Amino acid sequence: MRSRAAAVTGTDARRSPSYTERAAAQRTHLSLPLLPTTTIGSFPQTGEPRTARANLRASQINTAGYEELIKASRAPSRSQPA
Repeated sequence: MRSRAAAVTGTDARRSPSYTERAAAQRTHLSLPLLPTTTIGSFPQTGEPRTARANLRASQINTAGYEELIKASRAPSRSQPA
């Protein structure tokens, strides 16, 4: 470890290409909006999706059954306006 640490030079701390070039390449490659955000986990969930996931993990239902339960939990209920 000491020999590896001793072998570190000043050029090891410099990146190539420059920040400007890297940032431009990332913008082009990623095509992100100015302030990228995500909504994963941001919406409240009822007990049905949580129970369905737990049952899927416990192999009590298969993937098709899980997807069916999730679709049913997303459908508007009769007590809610569509």
